[in-house]
Amino acid sequence: CGLVVSCHANALEGDKWQDKAYGLVVIHTKNCSSTSKKLAKNCYNHLKDVDWYKNGGTKYGIRADTDVSGFTLYILRRTSMPAILIEYGFMDHWEDVKIMVTEEFQKSCAEATVKGICETLGVKYIEEKKQYIRVLKDVNLHSAANFKESSICGKVIQGTVLTVIKKIKRSGTDMYLTKAGTYITSSQKYIEIFTK
Repeated sequence: CGLVVSCHANALEGDKWQDKAYGLVVIHTKNCSSTSKKLAKNCYNHLKDVDWYKNGGTKYGIRADTDVSGFTLYILRRTSMPAILIEYGFMDHWEDVKIMVTEEFQKSCAEATVKGICETLGVKYIEEKKQYIRVLKDVNLHSAANFKESSICGKVIQGTVLTVIKKIKRSGTDMYLTKAGTYITSSQKYIEIFTK
């Protein structure tokens, strides 16, 4: 069984800031299948718990495309699979924009959407385990993925724990990108990596 989840950012005025419309909208087409409605409900139930501006997770809820735009949406109307369209906020609402551009918000929305998809398909959602670094010896932090003196932006002392975003492959010693946006050596002489 396939599903279509079309991911978007909304706009009311488009070319200027507005303060009327904001937040989440989960849309299915008029006269859609029961599976489309179930998918919309499951995704919405997880997405409404994301950290939205004001009541942005619940202001609009689940809507039929004809109720939102006055007509059916092509991508929802023409697909042969159960389908929904998710608007994750409004690009012309300043408070929405401020959170929409953050990695934390984007990741939270992605995880919530996947949880809704898994629930609809009857598949178990497996939480991503976070990776951490424990610093074993005082070590430099870098602003870029290199060991040049000019990229040193600080020092981390022994015992500090940092959250890892990803490993950066290099021709020499690899580095880790931390949640703070800095880089640290992957050398086991200085750090140990663990998950939880």
